[in-house]
Amino acid sequence: LEKEDSQGRLLYYLSHCPPTKARTIGEDLKTLRSYRNDADYDMQKSIDSRQSEFAYKRARLAVERFGALDSKDIEKIVQCIQYLAPYNPARRQR
Repeated sequence: LEKEDSQGRLLYYLSHCPPTKARTIGEDLKTLRSYRNDADYDMQKSIDSRQSEFAYKRARLAVERFGALDSKDIEKIVQCIQYLAPYNPARRQR
């Protein structure tokens, strides 16, 4: 069995559903995931304090944006998820 990719699934849903606030959060998380993958797996890449600070601030902003979603926003996301094509990790993008 393939390992469950809950982070990828979350990125997929947020990036493909209204409201625009959700898509912005999805893009923030997608960028942060890319940074994390570089830090974890690209041994040739050097991460300096400026890049670390940028990622930290972007993560805080994403959390704040997520916390600012209201019940109508959440309802729209839930409704959207019901109509999206099933998440397929093979077609995900970094």
